[in-house]
Amino acid sequence: MLSFGGDLDVAEKYFKHSLYGDLEAKSYFQLAKIYVLKGEKDIAINFLNKAIELEPELLQTANQEKVFAEIKQHITVSVKMENEVEEEPEENEENQYLLKLEDKAREYLESTTILVRDMSDNTISQKAEKAVDKIFEKKLEKEKEQEKEENQKELGSN
Repeated sequence: MLSFGGDLDVAEKYFKHSLYGDLEAKSYFQLAKIYVLKGEKDIAINFLNKAIELEPELLQTANQEKVFAEIKQHITVSVKMENEVEEEPEENEENQYLLKLEDKAREYLESTTILVRDMSDNTISQKAEKAVDKIFEKKLEKEKEQEKEENQKELGSN
């Protein structure tokens, strides 16, 4: 299991606060990612199913996300994929303002998703580097010990 410290907890808190309104499905989707990264797959599956139930298009997105590779076979919600034509809301100042806020929130969600994915990739890379460093350190220690033993044997035979 990867460890991101408090970063996932902070992200979790913000996504839970955004579970209402137009971003509810995307918030559930992001929470599912967080719980996968935390190793809590049952909760992740529930959130992912809820996100897809609210926004069926997220099924395709989930299938493309490598973070969901371990749980995507557990998607149980049935979705009806149709191209429904949504009516355009009236163009007034309030709607324009809400649309701008929604766009900013979407950008934030996308940035956070990229950040979580990059953190995951970076953490895996760092762990691999540390493991390789430890292997080389142990090898160098062994070589030094062998050299020391050989030197002692040579000194003892002289």
